[in-house]
Amino acid sequence: MDCPRRRVDLIHALAMVAWLVGLPLLFVRRWPRARLAHAAYAVLFIVASQASMIVLDECFLTTLTRWCWSHDPAHVVSNDWFTVRLARAVFGMAPSRHVVSRISEALVLATAAGVIVSVLRAHRHAAPRMSHR
Repeated sequence: MDCPRRRVDLIHALAMVAWLVGLPLLFVRRWPRARLAHAAYAVLFIVASQASMIVLDECFLTTLTRWCWSHDPAHVVSNDWFTVRLARAVFGMAPSRHVVSRISEALVLATAAGVIVSVLRAHRHAAPRMSHR
């Protein structure tokens, strides 16, 4: 069975990058549709990530990738989280799961604050329109 482990890793990386790169959008008024679209994406990303942390003790994509790697006898299976493997590949260092958890919690907090700001701004922007009807 051919398992698309590299594609799963790529999707995982792109999902994380989209979340992180889009965080500033949550605080910018210039593009309200992009801000709200990213707010929705960020909420879905965090809910899926946190739910899988509760159920699997890691991201579901990390679990899926490990399963794919384990079904390929030519490769050694890593028990590291994807973020740990990515940091090792990019920066030549491997943070602990504890560090990764704390950083992700800080990013979740920043995202939550940004989503609240985005929703409040959208609500304030829509309120004058509603009163003119």
